[in-house]
Amino acid sequence: MPALIGGFGKIYMNTIKRYFSTESDVKTESKLRSKIGPYLAGLIEADGSIAVHDKDSNAQKYRPKILVVFSLADKPLANKLASITNAGAVYVKKNAGYVLWQIQKIEDVIKIINIINGYMRTPKIEALHRAINWFNEFYNYSIDCLGLDLSPIDSNAWLAGFTTSNSSFIITTRKRKNSTRVLLNFKLMVNFVIPNAEKEEWYGSVYFSLFSKISEYLNTSFISKTKHSNNIKYTFILFAYVPESQEMLIKYFSKFPLLGEIYLDYKHWCEVLSNKNNSRGVENLKMHTQNRNNLLSNNLCYYLPNLNLSNKRNFSTSSNLQGKIRSNIFLSTCTDLVVWGENLPSGVGWGRHTKQEREMIVIPSFQYSVIVGLLLSDGWLVIASATTISPRLGLSQSLSHFKYVWFVFNALSHYCERFPVLRERKEVRKHIDVSMLLPEHYLAFLKYILYFMLTKKK
Repeated sequence: MPALIGGFGKIYMNTIKRYFSTESDVKTESKLRSKIGPYLAGLIEADGSIAVHDKDSNAQKYRPKILVVFSLADKPLANKLASITNAGAVYVKKNAGYVLWQIQKIEDVIKIINIINGYMRTPKIEALHRAINWFNEFYNYSIDCLGLDLSPIDSNAWLAGFTTSNSSFIITTRKRKNSTRVLLNFKLMVNFVIPNAEKEEWYGSVYFSLFSKISEYLNTSFISKTKHSNNIKYTFILFAYVPESQEMLIKYFSKFPLLGEIYLDYKHWCEVLSNKNNSRGVENLKMHTQNRNNLLSNNLCYYLPNLNLSNKRNFSTSSNLQGKIRSNIFLSTCTDLVVWGENLPSGVGWGRHTKQEREMIVIPSFQYSVIVGLLLSDGWLVIASATTISPRLGLSQSLSHFKYVWFVFNALSHYCERFPVLRERKEVRKHIDVSMLLPEHYLAFLKYILYFMLTKKK
């Protein structure tokens, strides 16, 4: 009877089952880095933020996360980035007028960090380094903090990503009696407030060096302003209005196209530029909606081709197994009937489930009996707060019973986010035990409360 696993006896075994990420995960991440690393770094530096908990703060501790804001019109771009990177979720805030790409799961944040690390060019690299150091310290990663990208502007797509939200393509028409004068301009502007006065010189010098490099490439100049009040505010503005600058701009965006809605504005700007001497053509130059949609659809596939990645919104067992198990383990595509509960892979490294996913989970009979056996012996249930009805399951044994804990862990690993941990206890004498605590609150565990804890005691 499976309950005996949890309740009684010793377990002897010679093999330990583990699940690892495959080499294909690393290859896919490397491919993403080469394809969209610079673009994504520029996009995050322009309209994103890397949130890291302050160690000196008394606020509730949270893991680093990455947030990127888009306009409502750029929802297809946000969805495409989330899909191709298989990271984060996209939320539409219609009332607020924006779309949010939120990257919060550990493995997703680590993936994005590895993709953009080494491609950043602004002081936002300081937040990236704090996030890396956080994971290195608390999760034992060994990610290197790469420095600012000092390569030439036209060496990668960073400027295309940075331009997405910080720029505008300006078309000005002045009608005269017999003609229409057309003025074309490109404007790149950055406003930022320095949070720490001690780093004012560093912030200013990094942006000054960056805009100097961009203006040198475009054969133009830029303006910098500093305002001292309660905070220190910097403004950098760059214009490209002479033919030589516009020619270099077109040359760059032909090599590294813009993505999203601003690409359509750029295409319209280019068409006006090519027809500026034809007044009738300028007045009648309007891009049809169907043409705009076709351009946008083709444009999104420039940096973001299909990489044969499984869609993270597909929660089938076959999809989740891909890329989660070593390549030397055969992954069957068979559609025959399988005994319920016999094909559950480890959940370690997959991150936390959403509330909807947790509420859909039903415990198979084998795992159900194991949990009953644990609760009849040394297992326990934990309810975190009065507002939480879903409990967590825990088990603790001395280090000499490690094999037993590991066997139980493998039986329930599908519901575990991380491996068992060693803990030192000093109640009577120094004692080391191994503990396993399922990190998530599963609604399916609620029935055990009714069986074992009616009086709030086991």
